[in-house]
Amino acid sequence: MNAASIQLDAGREYQARPVLIVESTQTVEDAPALYFYNMMNFDHALKFLAIEPDSSLLYGGFYDPELVVLSILIAIFAAHAALSVTDQVRVARLNAQKLIWLTVGALVMGGGTWAMHFIGMLALRLPCRVSYDTGLTLISILPGIFASAVALRLISSRNFTKNRLFVSSLLLGMGIGVMHYTGMAALRLDGLLRYNPLLFGVSILVAVALAWLALSIHYRLQTQAVIARRWLRLISAAILGGAVSGMHYTAMAAAYFLSDGEPGRPDSMLDPSLLVAIVSAVTVLLIALVLVATVAQRHLAMARKLRQSEQKLRRMLETMREGFLMVDGGQRVQEINPAFCAMLARPRADIVGRSLLDFLAEADRPIYLSVVETRAGDADNRMEMALRQADGSPLACEFSMTRMFDDDGNASGLFALITDITQRKQAEAQIRSLAFYDVLTQLPNRRLLLDRLGHALATSQRSGKFGAILFLDLDNFKSINDTQGHDVGDLLLREVAQRLQVGVRDDDTVARLGGDEFVVLIEALHGEQEHAAAQAEMVAEKLRDAINRPFSLHGREFHTSPSIGISLFLSQQASVDELLKRADVAMYQAKDAGRNTIRFFDPAMQARLDERIALLADLRHALTQQQLHLDYQAQVDLHGRVFGAEVLLRWRHPQRGLVSPAEFIPLAEESNLILAIGHWVLQTACAQIKVWRGNPATRHLRLAVNVSARQFRQRDFVQQVESVLLEYAIDASLLKLELTESLVLDDVADTIAKMRALKILGVGFAMDDFGTGHSSLSYLKQLPLDQLKIDQSFVRDIATDPNDAAIVQTIIVMANSLGLDVIAEGVETQAQLEFLRQRGCPAFQGYLFSRPVALAQFEALLPAPVEHDLFAPFSGTSPEYA
Repeated sequence: MNAASIQLDAGREYQARPVLIVESTQTVEDAPALYFYNMMNFDHALKFLAIEPDSSLLYGGFYDPELVVLSILIAIFAAHAALSVTDQVRVARLNAQKLIWLTVGALVMGGGTWAMHFIGMLALRLPCRVSYDTGLTLISILPGIFASAVALRLISSRNFTKNRLFVSSLLLGMGIGVMHYTGMAALRLDGLLRYNPLLFGVSILVAVALAWLALSIHYRLQTQAVIARRWLRLISAAILGGAVSGMHYTAMAAAYFLSDGEPGRPDSMLDPSLLVAIVSAVTVLLIALVLVATVAQRHLAMARKLRQSEQKLRRMLETMREGFLMVDGGQRVQEINPAFCAMLARPRADIVGRSLLDFLAEADRPIYLSVVETRAGDADNRMEMALRQADGSPLACEFSMTRMFDDDGNASGLFALITDITQRKQAEAQIRSLAFYDVLTQLPNRRLLLDRLGHALATSQRSGKFGAILFLDLDNFKSINDTQGHDVGDLLLREVAQRLQVGVRDDDTVARLGGDEFVVLIEALHGEQEHAAAQAEMVAEKLRDAINRPFSLHGREFHTSPSIGISLFLSQQASVDELLKRADVAMYQAKDAGRNTIRFFDPAMQARLDERIALLADLRHALTQQQLHLDYQAQVDLHGRVFGAEVLLRWRHPQRGLVSPAEFIPLAEESNLILAIGHWVLQTACAQIKVWRGNPATRHLRLAVNVSARQFRQRDFVQQVESVLLEYAIDASLLKLELTESLVLDDVADTIAKMRALKILGVGFAMDDFGTGHSSLSYLKQLPLDQLKIDQSFVRDIATDPNDAAIVQTIIVMANSLGLDVIAEGVETQAQLEFLRQRGCPAFQGYLFSRPVALAQFEALLPAPVEHDLFAPFSGTSPEYA
């Protein structure tokens, strides 16, 4: 071959070996100038050209698209398999297991990269003979395996960091590059192989960058859900496969395949057809390795999960509080847990292999067998049965059973969870006891009594026989309970309950309603009412005698007696509540009769009680429906002049007409309606005083208002009165509040404090019905009273009864000595008036002057002063009630 001198730019001259071009007889001397870096030696593996050579020196090749696609898929497949291996490395506990999985992953990744490279090389079709160096071809697989092993080890670590991510990406990218260019160095062709330095560097960067991106996505898998992890892993594998493929085809783009004039090739070259066989074998081996590893991994995972599941199940059965057992079709116990052994108080060896029936209570065995046999098609059964413990005692349990079936659908046994429900049964019994029995005496309470009374009514209707309800109340229990303490009171109630139970038949019911009230329900008395009443009275006498006997409590003797009310019943003519109400009314009749007595229900009394209840219901609406009004009864002085009046409350019912105050005022007191009614009376009186203030003939009039005890005992009573006075802006001295002796003496200190507070405002006070109570002279001296009001019961007979005359005279003298005014009420005759005037009484009130009248009639009395000789009974129309 002739040497040629190639002239380069800038006048330099380089020596180049002659190159034989297969397709042409041209020599290098006739070729365009080639630019080389610094006379680089062509015997080295990597040689670069600074400038792209003339196209006439290049082999024009093309790629087989099917092989290109195959190479990329192999790269992705290998990447996916390798990344999947990292999960196994991460969860492996033994180092030997980690090493095996790392080896598999490295072989798959490195081998897949190597297979992708050579399939990609085989996809390139060049117009020359191509072969491969055997040694370099085989050696080229090692860098990929090594780099893959190191990278997979780093990314499979539990504490994978960003630094490790960078190092792994760099190692993996560099390993792919070394593997590729080592494989390219094994290429032998009729020509020369040179590289573009820029694309060479780009190929390495592509490998590293895409490897970093793929591993970054894989790094995020640890915090994602299962479905998201699968997709991310697939994306990561595609990118990592792209890194391998991208690096390969970028590097192939960097390669220049030049013609050469040396046709010879060494004998150690691999024929492309042989390389195809090797690559195919490696690919098949990789696929087989992945499949084997995958199958092994699945089997290992299944085996591991199975072991873990068995261990969890075993631990769960051993630690659970519920008992567990499994029996076969013949009810033989196959498996149990420690809790079931504890329930039976037997060792495991004494239970397994024996029939379950041996451990069931005898009463429950037929029930269990009937359920198992008759409900064979059911999947689940829940029932309560008792286990027979080693000492023979029963243990209440709840069985939750699930049947087992064989492959043919036949029942092959069952397993059951057994819960000890002893505490639940005790709690249910306690709840039932609390719901239906009195806690103190363990007698039936009102709820259970009503239930039994309902059954008794139905039984009475069927049998035609009477029954009876005895309502008992202890007469002096409150006194014993308050003075001796609740412990003595409770003990007394228990003793009474025992004596009552002893005094009746077993079929009769003794119940406690609360406090010291008991009810005895007697059934199956005589069919005739008189005989039944005699039988009921005989039982009541027996119970009264039993309770009248002394009670020995805490070493002391106590006595009590019962008041017993009896109500007979036959069939269901009256409701349960009505019967109890009748017996209650009869009991109060017994108390009114002197206590320690027995009374039967009186229908007339019940009628009065019903009327009273109806009246109270109407009274609740009387104020809002403006049915109440005030009447005025004049109060006069010695000269017959009206100086004031007492306001008296009246109720005109729309159906009943005028209702007596003696009927509705006690009802108002008992029901607290008196508070609202009393406040209305006070407001109405003050409003009238304000109206009278504008008339010279009435501005001096003083109104007396009765105040009930319940109203006066309100904490803010003083504030209420003050508020009304301010509301109507009246002179407080024109308002006089009348208090009863019982009210004043109930709480003297509180009474004095409130009276003094109101006296400061200017309000006056009178003691109403004086002489009927138990007033003490010392209390009278302390009370800031203005007036004593002599009760009409003393005034009525003063002209004929010396005792009443002496009492009235004494009251007048005492009032004068205390500096108090006196007014006599109930003055109806001239003789009464004369007696009072002679004894020094200065003021009067009664029918002799005026009955309680409406406002207009009262005001008609005012213009004409009444002289002494005019003192005659008022001739106007009188109300129905005074």
